[in-house]
Amino acid sequence: MALVSIQASVGINSPNLLADVMQVQTLLNQVAPTDGGPVTPLVVDGKCGTKTLAAIQRFQQTIMNFPDGRIEPNKKTWQKLVGVTGMDKDPYSNNEYWTWKERRMDIIYWAKHELGKVSDRVPLPDPKVPGHFFRRGGDVLKVYFEQAVMGWHPAFWQGKGNYNGRIITAEEGVLGWNQRVPQPMPPGAGINWCGIFATWVWRQAGLYISWIPGIGINMDSIDGYPLPGDIIVEYGAANHHAIVTSTIGDDDKYETVNGNAEYQEIRVLHTHRKKIAKMYSVNSYSPLYG
Repeated sequence: MALVSIQASVGINSPNLLADVMQVQTLLNQVAPTDGGPVTPLVVDGKCGTKTLAAIQRFQQTIMNFPDGRIEPNKKTWQKLVGVTGMDKDPYSNNEYWTWKERRMDIIYWAKHELGKVSDRVPLPDPKVPGHFFRRGGDVLKVYFEQAVMGWHPAFWQGKGNYNGRIITAEEGVLGWNQRVPQPMPPGAGINWCGIFATWVWRQAGLYISWIPGIGINMDSIDGYPLPGDIIVEYGAANHHAIVTSTIGDDDKYETVNGNAEYQEIRVLHTHRKKIAKMYSVNSYSPLYG
C-alpha cells in the first residue's frame, strides 16, 4: 500500500484538484534533477501552471520517455513517482504483529522523547554577533518543519516575510531566539508550530499524515473522548494541538505533550475534555491525500 495518493488526475486535461496538485508538486520536488526532478523546486501552491506541467513532462521524459503531461491515480507515471520517492510501500503493512496499541505506544514514546528539546526560555548567545541570540533547539524545530509540512523544500528557508514588523527569512524565524517563521496572514504573524510538532510525532510512529499550510492535518477530525496517542485540538483562536499521553483519574482529564507551549517549549501540560474542540484518532488513521 502506497503511503500517498491522489483522488483524480493532475496535469493536461485534468481536474487538478488543489490537494492532488500539492501532492504531485511535493513528490516532484523530492526527485533529484538527475532523475527527472525539477531543476528549480516547484512552489507547492496547488496550482497546475506551466512550471508544474513542465516538471511533470520532464519527469516522464526522463523515466519513461513518454511525456504526455498527465498523472493519473495508480497509473504508470504515478507508480513511478511514488516508487522513485520511496513512498510506494508502508513499512507496517506486512507486519502481522503490529497493533494499534503498539502504534499508540510509539507515539507516546516519540512525544516524550522530544520534551525540552526546543525552548526560548534561555537564549543562546551568537558567538559571532554581539547582542544576537539563537533559540535552543532551533535546529530540531527546523527538522519538524522539513519532515512534517507537506511540500516543504530546503530552498524555502531563504524565503522572507514580516514577523512583528521585521522582514526576516524563514530560517531566521526558526533559529532565532523569540522569533517565528513568518506567515502571510495576518500581516506580521508567525507560525504556531504545535500542529506541525504533533504531525511530526505521528510520522515517527509510522502514521504518515502531513501538515498543509493554511489547512492543517490532512485527515478528518472527529468528536469523542481521546485515548493516549491521539491528537487533540483545543478551543481558541490559536487552535492549539497536543498529543494525549495519558488520562488522569477519569476520562475527562488528560496529560498531554505540547509543542509551541510557553516560551515555545515542548512540555507536559494538563487539559480537560471541555477544552477540546476536536481530535484525530489513531484508530481512524486515513490521510485524505499524501
